[in-house]
Amino acid sequence: MSRKKRILVVGEAHHIFEESCDHEAVFLEHQDYHAYLRLLKAAKSRFQVRVHGWCLLPNAAHLLLRPMRDAGDLSCCIQYVQRRYSQDFNQRYGRDGPLWQGRFRSALVEPGQWLLADLRYMELLPVMEGLTHSVSRYRWSSHGARMRGGPDGLIDFDASFLQLGPDLSSRREAFRELLTVGCEARERERIEAGVKRNQYIGSRAYADQLETLTGERIHFRGRGRPSKK
Repeated sequence: MSRKKRILVVGEAHHIFEESCDHEAVFLEHQDYHAYLRLLKAAKSRFQVRVHGWCLLPNAAHLLLRPMRDAGDLSCCIQYVQRRYSQDFNQRYGRDGPLWQGRFRSALVEPGQWLLADLRYMELLPVMEGLTHSVSRYRWSSHGARMRGGPDGLIDFDASFLQLGPDLSSRREAFRELLTVGCEARERERIEAGVKRNQYIGSRAYADQLETLTGERIHFRGRGRPSKK
C-alpha cells in the first residue's frame, strides 16, 4: 500500500518528523545537536522558512516550520539539513550509509489552539520519553529559546504564541501554564496520527479549508480537541 501523499502549503505551519534508520542514534554528543541546529539556522535563511519550534531526540527530530516563499522550499530545507548533517556525521564517526529513514513526514497545523498544543507536545516530548524530569533542563528543544531567549536567532515566534499576552514576559508565563497542563494521551495520539499519516493537526473546519485551498482530499481521523488553557 502506497504512503498517503504529503501536502505542503506555503504560509502554513507544518509539523515535520524525521526518524533515523533502524531507530539508531543520530545525535551522540553535544556537538551533534549543535551541528544540526546550525544547519537548520542556515537552511531557514536560505529557503525562507520560519522555525517556530523543535525537539531533537537521540534518534529523531520534530520541527514546526512554515515556508514563506514556496511550499517546495520546505522539502528543500529538510533535504539540505539532512544531506549535510549526514555527511558531517559519517565523517566524524567513520561510518557510511544513510542516517534518516526514507522521506520525512509532515502534518499541517491549524493556527491558534492546535498550534499551541503542538508546541506543547514538542517541548514536553523529552519528559514523556523519559529523557529528563524537567522541560527546562532539556537543552535540545525550543523551550530554552522560547522561555529564556538566546543569541542564536533560530526561533521565530508564531502569531499564536504572540497572542498569549501583550508582552514577552506575559506570553512566556501563559505558555508556562500551558505546559503545566501536560499533554493528554488523546491529544498526543491525535498529533502523532496526523504526522504519521502526512495529514493535518486541527479541526474539521481546518481540513475543509485545506481541501478548498489545495484541491486535495484530506481523510478525517477521529475527533477531539487539545486541552484548554
